[in-house]
Amino acid sequence: MEHWLIPTILPQSWATGLVIGVFLWQLFNVCDNLFLHPLRKVPGPVLHRVSRLPVALLNARGKYAFRAHELHEQYGPIVRVSPNHLIFTVAQAWKEIYGSHYQTSSPAPELPKSDVYADTVDVLPKSISNAPREMHQKLRRAMSHAFSAASLREHEGIVNGYVSRCMSGLHQACANGDGVVDMISWFTWTTFDIAGDLSLGQSFDCLTKGEVHPWIEFVLGVFYMNAFMISLKYIGLNLLVSLIFRVGGMISLGSLRKSTNDMVRARLNLGYDRNDLFEGLAKNGKELDLSLGEFAANATLLILGSSDTTTSALSAVVYLLAKHPEALIKLKAEVGSAFRDVQDITFGSTSQLPYLTAVISESLRLYPPITSNLVRQVPAGGAWIASHFVPEGTLVEIVPWAINHSKDNWAEPWRFKPERFLNGDEKTAGHNNLDAHQPFSYGPRNCIAWADIRLIITRLVYEFDFRLEDETRRDWIGDKTYGFVERLPLLIRLRSTVDSEVIIP
Repeated sequence: MEHWLIPTILPQSWATGLVIGVFLWQLFNVCDNLFLHPLRKVPGPVLHRVSRLPVALLNARGKYAFRAHELHEQYGPIVRVSPNHLIFTVAQAWKEIYGSHYQTSSPAPELPKSDVYADTVDVLPKSISNAPREMHQKLRRAMSHAFSAASLREHEGIVNGYVSRCMSGLHQACANGDGVVDMISWFTWTTFDIAGDLSLGQSFDCLTKGEVHPWIEFVLGVFYMNAFMISLKYIGLNLLVSLIFRVGGMISLGSLRKSTNDMVRARLNLGYDRNDLFEGLAKNGKELDLSLGEFAANATLLILGSSDTTTSALSAVVYLLAKHPEALIKLKAEVGSAFRDVQDITFGSTSQLPYLTAVISESLRLYPPITSNLVRQVPAGGAWIASHFVPEGTLVEIVPWAINHSKDNWAEPWRFKPERFLNGDEKTAGHNNLDAHQPFSYGPRNCIAWADIRLIITRLVYEFDFRLEDETRRDWIGDKTYGFVERLPLLIRLRSTVDSEVIIP
């Protein structure tokens, strides 16, 4: 062989060998995931069983929750959506995955959140969402009173003030007989004003100004960016995620961080005894050794957790009542017989209305505010979930959109039937697994959200007649979901049914 050929031949040989090596390694991984993996017997599409890429792409495109439902319909109640990722539509899995202990007869630890979803960028301040286990427990204890029934009663006056302000604005919008409003906007303004006051002692003044505060717009926009980051991290591109954040994220988040920090400082200056959602953090901040950034991160979660999902829930209820006038008539009859004056409409009194509760429950079943990405990771030793042993390290999840529309759990799952949630309704109860319904995941925040939703819907039904402006409209949500529903404008034609000058403070 001529020596002048060596420089040409060797690189080609190395390149060929590298390509063959990569191919063989990928082939081995495919065979391992299909035939040797501990989850090999769990059904799912072949591409999903051998690669994380399909789920990553679905997440990035906002299609994951919808596709998860389709996969459950095709493969059953337990589906392998990635080599080490299972999803469930079995009701008992709610407690086993998201309960405080996944084995109630054992001191085994709860299933931790997956770092892929809870800690997308590891340089961000720690919060109750992404903190290590020990710190997470301390934060949860510090914040527990905020979600108690006693705390709820203490907040009622503040909530009522903003709800009355919302109703006053709606009456003004239809002062000439009737008027068309975008209920998404009104619910967003109301819930964020409430959340700002209860979390940081200051309203965002959305109802006063008739617009969304820039802080809110930016935070909600982060959800979409986070979906893309999750997709990259899901397929192992952690370094790229960190690079993107350091190059662009730190700059774009700078103004948000300053604004949030300023609000936190103002709240801390109010003292420890305000009886709001932030009180526990304020009292225990030194013991927990929280930085200003960590105070701000937890405050942001408190605001979002008590506003955005509530907005989606309220919108779902109004849309479905407007689409089903027979249900609206029935609810108006219940509300009208229960109350003679708006001052009688309270957290306590609205909790006694069975049809109202059924309407809200059915609305949240059809349109869960949280649609997906409630991912946990099985700890060392494995776990029993839905009567199946799941090995350690496996990602496990219930996709609310899928379990809420599963034909295994619900009779006519796409039909609006509030009666399925009424006790003693023998006609429908036998075909519906009510335990499958956990609209705000599995935890204590249910209490606050339910109280706000009941109060606002009751006031709306008591004070107005309403219908869809476009009665041919098929839906109020978009065709994408990034862990929460994509809300489109919801135009509703309102007509006052009471004297607004009498009932509005």
